[in-house]
Amino acid sequence: MPLVSVIIGTFNKERYIAETIRSVLNQTFGDFELLILDDCSSDETVDRIKSIADPRIKLVERPQNSGCPGIPRNEGMALAQGDLIAFLDADDLWMPEKLNRHVAFMEAHPEIPFSHTACEVINSDGQHVRNRHEGAIPPTGKIFERLLEHCYVTTSAVMLRKEFFQKFGGMLEGDDWRTGEDYEYYLRIAAGHSIGFIDQVLTAYRAQEENQSISQESGNWRGIPEHIPALRYILNHPEIWESCADRRTVVNAVAKACLENAWYWRDRDEKGRSKWFLHKALALKPFSIRLWKMYIAQRLKS
Repeated sequence: MPLVSVIIGTFNKERYIAETIRSVLNQTFGDFELLILDDCSSDETVDRIKSIADPRIKLVERPQNSGCPGIPRNEGMALAQGDLIAFLDADDLWMPEKLNRHVAFMEAHPEIPFSHTACEVINSDGQHVRNRHEGAIPPTGKIFERLLEHCYVTTSAVMLRKEFFQKFGGMLEGDDWRTGEDYEYYLRIAAGHSIGFIDQVLTAYRAQEENQSISQESGNWRGIPEHIPALRYILNHPEIWESCADRRTVVNAVAKACLENAWYWRDRDEKGRSKWFLHKALALKPFSIRLWKMYIAQRLKS
């Protein structure tokens, strides 16, 4: 049995999938299986995968598109034979030492079920843009409240123990979870467990143009740039957080994210979308003078 199961869910990524696979096969650590779950791609993604001969690659061709990334990830975790599970998005990359250093970290910290690495941001051509969270070290340990403020975790930088998935379950599925399902999953984990972090850039996250990313599509605008659905789900399920946080803390986090989204759309002259987020924030904090001032100012402008 391999020690690590690498899971890649892909849909119409013919431009990047071969490079992504090579970044896995070129790891200095070789005791892994590579599970690739194609979500019914209509381009040449599957042909690109099949053109790469390596016995560690296991391709699963799903019969129909899932509509949300949580489904192929959950299916991959259920199929995984390794004790450790590592995610990699189909357009992201790993540095050659990623698995080697990540496995060593997990073996040195058996009490930690979940950890992630630092990562850089690259553009569509693979060129370095910046390091994610430049100048800041993401928190470790019991970080639920800090994670409410901002998602420090990049999915392609994650490693999870298989036994934890078997006990804890997987990511949320369904039409409401086309994006943000990974953030909600990490919040659920952080509510009761310590999170580890490797302060080394071992992952490259590819930032797509706004019209190319699923989280930026018009149908998902209510979730960006902060994942409001994930935060609201957490708020509406106190059994997740009541042992580690109070309701006021969670409400403040959701309202703050709504306000940041309102600013995001205001700066892009999308007044209707900005007002939508302000309404959501005011519903949570109806006595906030700051929110009412912003809301009135927008009404006057329109």
